[in-house]
Parts: sequence; structure tokens; C-alpha cells
Amino acid sequence: MFVKFPQFLLIFFFISITSCEKEDCYQCSIYDLETFNGDFTKIKGNLNCCKNDDTWEEIYWGNLVTPGEDLDQDGIPDSYVEANQLEGANLSIIDLSIYTTGLRVVESNDIDNDGILNINDDDIDNDGLLNLDDTTPYGTEDNMTIEYIVCSKLND
Repeated sequence: MFVKFPQFLLIFFFISITSCEKEDCYQCSIYDLETFNGDFTKIKGNLNCCKNDDTWEEIYWGNLVTPGEDLDQDGIPDSYVEANQLEGANLSIIDLSIYTTGLRVVESNDIDNDGILNINDDDIDNDGLLNLDDTTPYGTEDNMTIEYIVCSKLND
């Protein structure tokens, strides 16, 4: 019995160390892609998310190169090459070595923009018919919104 206890303790110690990996978390700003014109001061909202939570899975993240990554294995971090390959010019409006960007499709929570959330709105599509009497209570238009999400990694 006493011989197996140290083995159990050793196994428990290794499991504890390998499962305590710090999660990557980000602070994000949300912009409405339909109206976004490059002005980063017009924020629709904010969110914090980590790579292992459900919010992270809702966002389509571009196949971005993170700082120090060397995908072509030439010994030079790709973010350095990308930042310096255009002589004197960088055509991106965002520094992708600092920020992570993605897109998320969400359903509009106020289809008719009357200030009343759909869940509380008796006439969701604002056509003059109450939802109970309306054959198309959600209207006939696409009610999805595409959001542009710009995130920066939270400090460790």
C-alpha cells in the first residue's frame, strides 16, 4: 500500500502540471461590417473571450500569422517578413502582429430598429400587423448581421 502511494502522488503531480496551461484570452471590439468604414472609434460593442470558450467558436478567425511564427521555415519570423516586404509601405489598416481579427454572424435582436428588442416587440418587423396575426412576423429580409471583430491579447 505504501509503495503505491508515492507512485500515485507522482502521477497526480505530473497531471496537475500538464493540465494547468494558461489559456489565451482576448479583449475584443465589435464593429458592424455593413456600416464599418475604417473608423475604429465607432464601436458597436465589446467582448472578452478565451480560446476554449463558446464565444471563440462563434467567430470565424482568419488564418493569421501570429508574431514569431515561421510557417515557411526560413528562419525568419513571418510577421517580420510581412511587415518589411513592402518597401516603405504597409497596406493594412490594422497591425496583424498585434491584433487578431475575425467575423461573426449574429441574428439582429431588433429587426425593425424601433428600439424594442424582438423578444418584447409585438410587431417585430414593424409592418403594422401584430406578430400573432402576421404570416411573416420576422419580415422577409435577411435578419442576420455580420460583425467585424478586432481583438488584442490580454496581458498574462
